[in-house]
Amino acid sequence: MCEARERILGAGWPVGEIETLPAQWTMTARDPDGRPVDVRAHRPRTTTPLPPPVTG
Repeated sequence: MCEARERILGAGWPVGEIETLPAQWTMTARDPDGRPVDVRAHRPRTTTPLPPPVTG
C-alpha cells in the first residue's frame, strides 16, 4: 500500500494518508477528472479462525 501511495504521489496526483481499519488498509486517490477512488488492501488476520462446525 505504501508503494502504491508513493507511486501515485510521484506521478503528481493527490492521495490521502493510509488509514488502518480492523480488516483492511485504505486510502483515497483522485482520478484525472477529480473523482475519488478508494484503494484498499486486506490486512492479514491476527488470530486463528475457528474451525468449521461439526455437522452430521
